[in-house]
Amino acid sequence: MPAAVSFEDVHGNTTYRIRLLWEQIGGASSYQIWMRADKKEAFEIVKTITDTTTSSYTVKDLPSGKAMEFQMRSYTEVNGKKTFSKDGDVVFVTVR
Repeated sequence: MPAAVSFEDVHGNTTYRIRLLWEQIGGASSYQIWMRADKKEAFEIVKTITDTTTSSYTVKDLPSGKAMEFQMRSYTEVNGKKTFSKDGDVVFVTVR
């Protein structure tokens, strides 16, 4: 099982974007980024990243002034079977 992934840094700016950065996890086949805008909602997958040399992703077209929550996990895939890490920490961000 790969290690849990947590964001190392999160940057918001005035163009309704959030840039998420993390440390690469050895042995991971892919990363999943999850997002929700309301604690009453379930997290939804924003992006699955299969290039494990990638350590950042920018989420675009977010609503200004809205508090968003992001979470990440990694997984390995062997013979078509995925083994997921534990969920990483939840990061709270307000879009400016």
